[in-house]
Amino acid sequence: MQGFWAPLLLVWIASALVMSGVWWWQRRTSNAGFVDVAWAALLGLAAIYYATVGSGALLPRLLIAVLAATWGFRLGLHLLKRGRHAAFHGGVREDDEVGLVFALGTFTL
Repeated sequence: MQGFWAPLLLVWIASALVMSGVWWWQRRTSNAGFVDVAWAALLGLAAIYYATVGSGALLPRLLIAVLAATWGFRLGLHLLKRGRHAAFHGGVREDDEVGLVFALGTFTL
């Protein structure tokens, strides 16, 4: 199982294990905010891994790894800072309402 499927399977298994651990932590603490943090961090790590094991020119692989990892880790840090101060209750915060309306509006155009 080499080539295309091996890296996908490895990332899927690693992500499933990490997300299972985060789910267990969420059940224990009743705070689901860490699920989003873990997802964002895993996305950044997956970008770095795929750029490392992928084929093709080095420069595009490095650019994709740096951009995707930066985005994932920055989002994860933002969510971590936001989630430390208040437990996540699964709803939209009042200050997120404008962003939600904007996001829904872009999908209806």
